[in-house]
Amino acid sequence: MKNGLLALFVFLIPLFSLAQKKEKTSIEVIHADEWSFDKDVGEDITIIRGNAVFKHDSAFLHCDSAYLNEKANNLDAFSNVHVIDNDTIHMWGDRLHYEGNSRTAVMYGDVKLKDPTTELYTDKLFYDRNNGSSYYTTGGEIFNGDNILTSIYGYYFTEEDMLFFKDSVVVTNPDYVMKGDTLRYNTKTEVVYFQGPTTLVSEENNMYCENGFYDTKNEFAQFKENIIIYYDEQILSADSIYYNKAIEYGEAFRNVVMTDTSQNLEVHGNYAEYHRNDGFSFVTDSALAMMYEDSDTLFLHADTLKTYFNDSTRQAEQLFAWFNTKFYRNDIQGMCDSLSYNFADSIISLFNDPVLWSEENQLTADTIFIYSSNNQISRMRLSNAAFIISIDDTLQFNQIQGRDMTALFTDNELRTVLVDGNARTIYYLRDEDESLVGINKAESSNMKIWVEDNELKRIAYMQQPHAPLYPPDKLAAGERTLKGFKWLDSDRPANRHDIFVRITEEIQTPVSESDVIPPEPAIPDTTGR
Repeated sequence: MKNGLLALFVFLIPLFSLAQKKEKTSIEVIHADEWSFDKDVGEDITIIRGNAVFKHDSAFLHCDSAYLNEKANNLDAFSNVHVIDNDTIHMWGDRLHYEGNSRTAVMYGDVKLKDPTTELYTDKLFYDRNNGSSYYTTGGEIFNGDNILTSIYGYYFTEEDMLFFKDSVVVTNPDYVMKGDTLRYNTKTEVVYFQGPTTLVSEENNMYCENGFYDTKNEFAQFKENIIIYYDEQILSADSIYYNKAIEYGEAFRNVVMTDTSQNLEVHGNYAEYHRNDGFSFVTDSALAMMYEDSDTLFLHADTLKTYFNDSTRQAEQLFAWFNTKFYRNDIQGMCDSLSYNFADSIISLFNDPVLWSEENQLTADTIFIYSSNNQISRMRLSNAAFIISIDDTLQFNQIQGRDMTALFTDNELRTVLVDGNARTIYYLRDEDESLVGINKAESSNMKIWVEDNELKRIAYMQQPHAPLYPPDKLAAGERTLKGFKWLDSDRPANRHDIFVRITEEIQTPVSESDVIPPEPAIPDTTGR
């Protein structure tokens, strides 16, 4: 394929030249110190030596000596060869063969070509005056602005300000080094277009992709096809990425994956934005966050996931989720309208109709805070309208209700519940053979409840208790639930895939570049940011 592409370009350049070929004119001798003839050199050859100057149309050629064939209208120039074409293109070398009829040249030995914006260096250069194009096939180096470009094959079209590179291409800039197989470069706009496997390495990141462009002057880029970018301990991949380095802003489209290895965090979605100067990024459209732990993984889904990160280290510090939030881990599941997670202290805060399921227990409140230690839940705080429900059998439920609650855990199992204010319980008391003894319906200002194997074992009533024990047949069915009772087990995710069930029917089309991101709700900041 490589040789075929090279052959195509070598074939097309002469054809393009023939299409634009101008009327034939003869090569003129403007100056020389000596003219001579030698049949051994050639019957039609004039040998010219000493400060030789030739003119052909708008081009001038200087050299130490030359062989001029006036009949064939060509010449070979030797030593200190200098060509000036249209007063804009200069070319130097050790030796030159020039065809006047086709207006094409081949320069050999320490070749340098220069125009107002670019310098090209190689050992052998083919040059076509008809369209100002040149190419090399044995390796070359090009300087343009702050960019240095090297390759095995190179084609330069001066009229279009376009360079084409093939094989072992390297672009070196003060800020990065780009390597690829096939690149195009506009010398006027300083935009690099790449096709095929390409890497870009800088002090800040490493990038790989197989299609796109990079505007080196204005510092923005569009990457496509198999993209992956490494930022120290962060990794980003997507089908398409737009990035503006000047304002530190980026967008990613389709199959977006953002990974923070330092925080064991991986975020997926189909649209993402990155705001470096403001210290945050967000993902939407099938957004999914995975927080890895030693023994388990938390899977979190919401309409939008937003991450704040440290300005210097870029490590994630806080994660926000809003609208239709739902999560799953083997030992705990939950849903709410919006959620925040603080990486420094591992606090998860659930807002607006939160529901938690832990083993056999369902926990609800206006706001729920989950505290973890060593990757295990240590306690929960249920703020305002706190309610804990666990099923006693298929028809009955143990219930704890109060203004606020603190639930204490050991080895991720609920062990103690502290109820603060307006405490109420309904508890089904059973004997050793699990026969129902009675129903305890209690009220107190505060309570302390002990749980073992997800069953209530003991309740301590504090301040003005009222705790009658009803025989099973003496408490009507309508009296066996506390006010506000809701059993939401049908919404409980049974596996990681169920976290998407709630919004499956709401998403109809993928997010595109023009879609509007939903407004961010006012979520309380638990870190004092």
